Amino acid sequence: MDSSPKSAMSLDLEGELHSYTLPSLLFSVCQSRETGVLTVEQLTVAMKQTCKTIYIQDGEAIFATSNDREDRLGQLFLRRGILSMEHLVTGIDRSLSERKRLGTILVEEGWIRPVDLVSGITEQVKEIILSLFQWTDGCYKFVMGDLPTKEIVTLQMSIRNLVLEGINRIQSWYRIQEALGGLETCYQTSPNLSELTQDMNLSLEQWSLLSVCDEPSSLKQICASSALKDFEICRLMWAFLATGMVRKIV
Repeated sequence: MDSSPKSAMSLDLEGELHSYTLPSLLFSVCQSRETGVLTVEQLTVAMKQTCKTIYIQDGEAIFATSNDREDRLGQLFLRRGILSMEHLVTGIDRSLSERKRLGTILVEEGWIRPVDLVSGITEQVKEIILSLFQWTDGCYKFVMGDLPTKEIVTLQMSIRNLVLEGINRIQSWYRIQEALGGLETCYQTSPNLSELTQDMNLSLEQWSLLSVCDEPSSLKQICASSALKDFEICRLMWAFLATGMVRKIV
């Protein structure tokens, strides 16, 4: 695939998706405070094109859409026990016949409250974005510019927190190892760590792990310094690396 011209970001605006592309891409967009639309596509085993889109404003993810049936709002309400199967089926039928959004139908019928709709859409958007961290192939394209619509429920979660949570859901050791390098790879916290962590929701264990990297430390030393399992430590180190909180020391 031909590369598009680069912006202030460190990655191309268009390319192939690999095991650690998305976290780095999202952080790069965040760091450069870009506004635009990031589209990620993948061909499924059934030869169907799955497409997920993230709307980004001033470097923060504020909305997302998906053509994957598993990401639909009605299914989220059903899984959470907020909606019965009968109400979901009836709501979908009405939505199709009246050409109204499903959420509007559900509120009109009194099956969910307006506050449920807002929180449901917010959770749906978050889960669409987090699901992309499981993708290791496909292609992406980031188009900078004004967002195409203002009918958006803003996601109240920073990209850094999304990257941290997204990586913490990854179970593949191969992907983690590929991102980190070997045992002798050294890491140190970023000089502007305090600025980067202003909007981060870090636990005491995560802060403790970061403190180990105040001085250049090898991955072997970092693992030996914490009571956490090595797998969890390495996964967190990838998240810290992908969000700029630590950097590799050459």
